[in-house]
Order: sequence, then structure tokens, then C-alpha cells
Amino acid sequence: MPNELDVVTNIHLAEFIRANREPMLVEWVKRLKCEIPAASRHTFEELRDGIPLLLDSLAEALASAHAVNVTQVGTSFAAHRFQLGNYTAIAMLHEFNIMRQVVFAFLDTVKPTPDEARNRVLDVLFSVYSAAADSFGEATRRQEHDTMRQLQAERDLRERFVALLSHDLLNALMAAHANARLVARAADDAHRAVLSDRLVDAIQRAEHMARDVLDANAIHAGERLRLTLEEFDLLSLLQELVREFASTYGARFHLQGQTTTGFSSRSGLRRAAENLIQNAVKYGSENTPIKIDLCSSNEQVEISVHNEGVPLSNEEQRAVFQQFHRTVAAQKSKKKGWGLGLTLVNGIAEAHGGSVRVTSSRDAGTTFTIVLPRDARGFQPR
Repeated sequence: MPNELDVVTNIHLAEFIRANREPMLVEWVKRLKCEIPAASRHTFEELRDGIPLLLDSLAEALASAHAVNVTQVGTSFAAHRFQLGNYTAIAMLHEFNIMRQVVFAFLDTVKPTPDEARNRVLDVLFSVYSAAADSFGEATRRQEHDTMRQLQAERDLRERFVALLSHDLLNALMAAHANARLVARAADDAHRAVLSDRLVDAIQRAEHMARDVLDANAIHAGERLRLTLEEFDLLSLLQELVREFASTYGARFHLQGQTTTGFSSRSGLRRAAENLIQNAVKYGSENTPIKIDLCSSNEQVEISVHNEGVPLSNEEQRAVFQQFHRTVAAQKSKKKGWGLGLTLVNGIAEAHGGSVRVTSSRDAGTTFTIVLPRDARGFQPR
């Protein structure tokens, strides 16, 4: 049992900790950023947020005869450090050692800390660290489990994708082979021309499939697509696409916009806009209008494609640009897709120095918007 003098001393030390909490915090974080690599990339505010409760617990432990709930303090501290993303249990142990040094350095500026108070501080710090380490370890195990489950799901997606791609490529190659044989047997030039067109179409389909896969994999790996920029009118490109889609799906496409000239990749933006319009056709409500809007300012261009139909959930809106991702509506439909189209749209936009956003609700429908600089030359790697 501590004697009366020890109790008084402890209370004075607790008051000192509370009075000097802010300078302790500053010194603690300063040393963290210098001595712990995992902490160096974070701001003062990010690191500071996990500390006040621990210092308050030290002060309470010194001032009160009652036990402090170290489990709650340790769990809270571990949760904060875990959320930083790059912390480890070893880094956290190093941090607690710095905390011990900082606290005693401040306390000893008044007078040497009595053994009873020093042991009390060490007991609290050790107990909090033990609780924090247990909590941090459990969070790490949960994360590893979730990561393994995510990797398994991605592997399953890739296997299904490869099977579907192989089937589609085989169909295209078989069609090319069959038409090549028929060309050789064609009786007249007119028949030969028709068969040649079919042969070219089959080969182009196979080529487009291979190019989409290669580009999507490059985007997934963090690479930036290479673009060939030229000056052209975006409105004329969209008018061309609308005519092509209208010839197949009828007059449900409504284009609004004015002549907009800029430096972009014509082939890249054609692929992107074509993907968005094709998705609106496949997954929007049948026979409802599909609206394509082109808006521009001196610095920026926006291409929007809107369709009515089943909206995307908030979760789907966050995941829709991921490789191989297909929405619930897409999976329920019998329409084929690889889950690469929106990945490519996003990659093409980013290669221009732009971005893609999506809004979706039952009342307003779904709108994908590509936002681009009017002149993409300044955003290309040198």
C-alpha cells in the first residue's frame, strides 16, 4: 500500500501530466516521425489522434486508487494505429518505448520520479501495450482472412473470365477460318467480297478482344495507357457513334452539344464513349431514351451518357470500375460481358489527365460522365 506521501506525490504528478499534455504530445509525435518509418509518412494530426486518451489514462492511474480500464484504452489505441494502414505490432512497441522515455523526461524535469510512481506508470504502459498488441493482432488476422478471401474471389473471377474469353476468341477464329476457306471457293467477285468482309470482321473482333485484355491488365498493374493525340471535333465523333448505334437499335439516342475541338486521342475516346453507350443499351430499360451530352468550357470537356432502368447501389458505384467487376443487373441478365469495359473507360480518361464519375438512382436513372482536359498534351508522360 502506498503511504500518504506517495499518494500526494502521485496526485501532483498526475496534475503535471494533465497540465503538460500538449507539450508531451508534440515531443512524442516529433520523435515518432523521426524514429519510426511507419510514422514518417503520416501528418502530426493523424498520429496525435491516438495519444490523448493514453496520457489521460496515465494521469488517472496516478491520481486514483481505482484500476484503469487498460483494455479499452489499448484497444482504442490499436484500432487507431491499425487504420493508418502501414503500422505493425513492432512499430507500436517502439512507440510505447518512446512514450515511456518522453513521460519520464518530462516528469524528471520537476524532480526525480519516485519509484512507486515510476512503477505505476510502467505498469499502466505495459498493460495498455499488452491489450493493444492483442487487439492489433486480432485485427491483422481478420485482415489476412479477408485478403485471402478476396484473392480467392479474384482468382475465381479470372478463371471464369479466361473461360469466357477463350470461348469468344475461339468463335471469332473459327468464323475467320470458315470464311477464309469459303473465299477460296467463291464463284464470283461479289460473293468473294461479302466473304472477305466477314473474314475481316471476325479477325477484328479477335483483335479487339486481345487489345482490351492487354490494356485492362496494364491499367490493373498501375500502368498508364499510351495515347496518340490529335486535334479533332468531339461532337462529330459522338455523332458518328450515334448513327452507328441507331442503325442497329433504332432512334432512341439523343445527342446534345456543340462543336468542341481539342487535343485528345480520337481512337481512345471512341472506345470509351462506345463502351458507355453499349452499356446503356445492354443494361438500361428497353426502348427508353439514351441521352448523350457534350459540355465544354475553355479548359474542360464532359461527355455524359444517361440511361433509365435499375439503379446501381452505392457499393456497386464504388466498385464498378474494377477489373472483371460486373453489376448485379449484368450478372442476372443473359447478356455477355467480361467486366473490362468500365476499367478501360476509366483508364482512357486517366491517361488524358481526366476521370470518370457515376451517379445512379431509381428516379434519376444512371449517368456516367467522362471529365477531360480540353487539351491533353500537358498531361502526357515525357
